Amino acid sequence: MEKKDYIIKVLKVEEERFSKTIDQGMEILNSIMDKISADQINQAVFSGEDAFRLYDTFGFPIDLTKEILAERGLPIDEEGFFRLMGEQKKRARDARKDVSGWDTDEMLDVEGKAEFVGYEKICSQGKILAILDEDGNPVDSLTEGMKATVVLDSTPFYAESGGQVGDSGVIVRGKSIFRVKDCKKSPTGQFLHLGVMKSGLMNVGDTIDSIVDEERRIAIALDIPAALPNVALDAEQMEQVFFNLLKNALEAMKDGGTVAIALDADDQDVSVTFRDTGLGMSAEQLAHLFEPYRTTKEKGTGLGLMISKRIVTEHGGSISAESAPGNGTAFTVTLPRLERRIRALK
Repeated sequence: MEKKDYIIKVLKVEEERFSKTIDQGMEILNSIMDKISADQINQAVFSGEDAFRLYDTFGFPIDLTKEILAERGLPIDEEGFFRLMGEQKKRARDARKDVSGWDTDEMLDVEGKAEFVGYEKICSQGKILAILDEDGNPVDSLTEGMKATVVLDSTPFYAESGGQVGDSGVIVRGKSIFRVKDCKKSPTGQFLHLGVMKSGLMNVGDTIDSIVDEERRIAIALDIPAALPNVALDAEQMEQVFFNLLKNALEAMKDGGTVAIALDADDQDVSVTFRDTGLGMSAEQLAHLFEPYRTTKEKGTGLGLMISKRIVTEHGGSISAESAPGNGTAFTVTLPRLERRIRALK
């Protein structure tokens, strides 16, 4: 579900982060401009290397750099910028190759994008747009036993993204079956179906049926009011809290389920509740939930909830949990409204 990418960015996190990016970028840009004297400005060209450093290191948009430079009558070496962008994409592409050798950035050359129909159904008919073999090379066919990445023109498969679990399932044409082990999204938005050809033969252009393993799917239900009061918070710290709570919820539902995320407010506070349909916890586990080194996970450190509670407390808020074996768990973070926080700090 694409909305999941934004779950841990609630309460204006993106807006605050972008503002910080702009401030940092402007400071760097001005320092570079200050080094160009008035008599040099007519002959100078803003280097592609500096423009790329602003974009790659500080996230400063290239269009904004061009606009500011144009106001000051300074041209930019766009060719140098895009050359460095190409080199960076190649490095990223090489770095992203996983153990299977699949290189998702190869999908940049595929024409057309999948229509996502997974909100309404778990099976649909579509056409194969492209196939990549285990080494990331485009091929025309899938043969039995072959590991590959398949791109469709229509898909019901959710893609792994921002903590979301990618769907598994099958792609079928007659007696031919491609087993989808995971679904991911390329940087250009392609849905990448990663798996193994279990039987038969499929070709680019074939009409197929896609069927999702429903039991694996984890749904996220959002309940966010149209308007919420302002809250004073450190965006990065609160993102850490929300990410930790969402991660715990996902890990509690190995066989699928639902995470319901609800925001609410009264005249004093704003609350965010993460409620899962997982295994739940006993009263004994709940009693020690926020203590260090206490965990119900095989590989957990037992520090995540302790750190989350400290962060929320430092914001003048509170975090609570309710649970029962077999009935899931709900965590609620409560934070004071901005005006109440200001009064408390005076």
